[in-house]
Amino acid sequence: MIGYMRPYRKMFSLEDWKTYRSIYCGLCNAMRREHGLKSIIFLSYEMTSLLYLILSLTEEEPALHLAPCSLTPFIWERQYGKCQNSFVCASAASLLVANYEAEDNLLDEGKLKNKIILGYTEWNARPIMNRYIEFSQKLRKIYNEFQTVEKAASERPHVDYISYLANLSGEISAVIAQYAVESERLTCQNEVYSFFYYWGEWIYLMDAVDDYYNDRQRGKFNPLFLFSSEPCDRAEQLLINYETYAAEWLLEIPVRRWREGIETLFLAQLPKRRENVVGKMRRGE
Repeated sequence: MIGYMRPYRKMFSLEDWKTYRSIYCGLCNAMRREHGLKSIIFLSYEMTSLLYLILSLTEEEPALHLAPCSLTPFIWERQYGKCQNSFVCASAASLLVANYEAEDNLLDEGKLKNKIILGYTEWNARPIMNRYIEFSQKLRKIYNEFQTVEKAASERPHVDYISYLANLSGEISAVIAQYAVESERLTCQNEVYSFFYYWGEWIYLMDAVDDYYNDRQRGKFNPLFLFSSEPCDRAEQLLINYETYAAEWLLEIPVRRWREGIETLFLAQLPKRRENVVGKMRRGE
């Protein structure tokens, strides 16, 4: 989960922006409380966005509270999440994802930096794996399959592997969302699962577009290398398709509050972010 959901401040109303910030701060505090101060380096906009949608679905209005900032404790911030199970789930998922991605990066690149990160994430992920056995095993299975398919794609290139890898990325996001939905005892599991499935595919392909030239220079695998021609145009069309499918499922989700902010974050921002990243690839950056 790598930053493609960073919100465009100017697209939000003041009230929606305050809501987003309160969720972000709440997740940061939950990670510090559950896993220690160092864990907040894995705080992500993607997990914050997931919580934004999950909290918009709960029957009871989420409670705001004042709490000190994790990094500057003399500053107190409005935060959500003090009594929300979904924040505990999201903080656990953040560490598990960081651990599995650190493993993948070490396999792909080696490097001392990745080895150090993996050592830290393994230490913190172990109690989470023991506490959330079924959830961590689901994620582990998907990541193992992802590594196997990526290796096969690099050794025996075929365009079909692109959809396969995107599907697996979608499954990761959907499983995390389903876990958060269950923690809040929500009933719209299928709609939320389907939305985050396509959203996860979109994030995976966005990362591939963003890293295209960098991966080519460094000799790293990139799924867009599997396209025989016009990788930029074909990747953009896939991204548009994922945005369309995600939008269709989002409209099926029974949002109870913050609808304008949800639509800004997931409907208005995705095309804008895609245009920026695809434009960068077209310029050869």
